[in-house]
Amino acid sequence: MSGPSVWWPTPARPSRWFSQTELDAAARYNDPLRHSARLRDVARVALAVGAGLVLPEGRGLVEILTHTLVFAAAFWAPAAVTDAWFEFVHEPKFPSVVPRAGGSVPPAHFVVGSISTLVFTAVVIFVGLGSWIGVMGRTEFWPLVVIMVVVALGGFGRRSGASIARLTHGVEAADADLSGELREVAERAGVDVDSFGVVERSGHQPGSPMTGHNAFVAGLGNGHRVVLTAALAEASPSVRDHVVAHELAHVARRDLTVSTGAWIAAVAGAFIAGGWFGPALHDAFPALSELSALTFGAAIALALGLLPVAWLSRAHERRADLDALRLLQTADVEDVREAFVTDRADLRAVPRLGRLWASHPSPAERLELAHRALSRD
Repeated sequence: MSGPSVWWPTPARPSRWFSQTELDAAARYNDPLRHSARLRDVARVALAVGAGLVLPEGRGLVEILTHTLVFAAAFWAPAAVTDAWFEFVHEPKFPSVVPRAGGSVPPAHFVVGSISTLVFTAVVIFVGLGSWIGVMGRTEFWPLVVIMVVVALGGFGRRSGASIARLTHGVEAADADLSGELREVAERAGVDVDSFGVVERSGHQPGSPMTGHNAFVAGLGNGHRVVLTAALAEASPSVRDHVVAHELAHVARRDLTVSTGAWIAAVAGAFIAGGWFGPALHDAFPALSELSALTFGAAIALALGLLPVAWLSRAHERRADLDALRLLQTADVEDVREAFVTDRADLRAVPRLGRLWASHPSPAERLELAHRALSRD
């Protein structure tokens, strides 16, 4: 099956693939999420700048610890607020939305998850600052390696699902009929799958990928575990097979290995660039503490470094879509369209700026790509 290039976006109009009723439903659910994300990011920047103006100068352990705690809190607090709003205020307003098996996240589980995020953020900042000070002071270089491992594993876990917490909590084995159906798809894809499961709970993150018609392949090496959302497990076989075939295509092409390498390179480049850019930022804005300038420098470098990572991710998604069509010998794009038509999915075009950092193409673009590929077959 030949088709358009996967490396560049395919122009698409959401109105071609989705009705106005479907687009309106997507807007009602997702507009508040977009606004809350903007407010969260603005609050993070404002708190970080404020902290940078009042934190003390110095490179001692006390200064590093103080900076770590303040900046970790500045990063975490807005996200904790927006997550709580999503889980306990916004989500209950949409009972018609595809339900999350297991119901809402218990408050205690929500608190534990938020605290773990705060701790992880603090560890990354602390080890990162220690690494910079060690390198800039021409002492030991090995701490920089430590931060690479810590951050890379953190990003690896979030991206792959291999060590992600939500896949080890609330996953039950798929029944025999579902496992048999999906094992046939895996055999056609040439991927060895050890087991199939269904996640019981989606997690509390707004826009969590564990909602709607979605799946993950967890595990490394020759064995893998396919985990489906509850909504996907209850979907039609054509939708279910297409989503699983898409995920297995990533495994067959070793997209995870490539994307993880790109992630590590981006993180390494950001921390190295932060060590150079931070002092220049401090010279330009002396009101900022040196440690704050280092953190801002790394954040800016990381945002730029993730641009090619996101571009690569979108290319992988397009290619996996085409591989799934070929594997299942799909003849009608409507079979693909059904996977996107849920009240949770944002069916509209991604905002122009956000599009640069998006890990997936928009639903309309993916459908347009599938249509063009099937038309040329």
